Amino acid sequence: MNEVKTTRLEKYDEEVASEMGRLLTFVSSSHDGNPISKEWCERIIKSPYHDQLLAYDGDKLVGMATMSLIFIPSKGYNSYLEEIVVDGSCQGKGVGSKLWDALVEWGRDKGAYRLEFSASGNSEKKAKAVDFYLHKGVKIHDTNFFRLEL
Repeated sequence: MNEVKTTRLEKYDEEVASEMGRLLTFVSSSHDGNPISKEWCERIIKSPYHDQLLAYDGDKLVGMATMSLIFIPSKGYNSYLEEIVVDGSCQGKGVGSKLWDALVEWGRDKGAYRLEFSASGNSEKKAKAVDFYLHKGVKIHDTNFFRLEL
């Protein structure tokens, strides 16, 4: 593995969109592996409140993280990690740590006072994710997480 570099998605590219779709199969059993749509890529690129962070090993896309800013009237901006995913063949090789550093820096650069996210998945994947986050100094809060499908 070469030195992993991180960057933001800055323009639509069919090959990158295809690789992003492939990566999502590692984090979501409901994703079919199809490329991310041009419309979605362009919306995230244009938004001042969202970014798609990408991790490359040379020319190969090996990981990504989807970030958002949420405005909290009483506190300011909160950064939110929607998902972080690393290619299965690259897990345990530092890609997640590079993405983690990039997403923390992203939040700080945007003026966020906090980073929030949740961990889900099957018990083995979730346990690995929780171990990773705890190693990064994250504190687990006793909360209820609610979701309503719209």
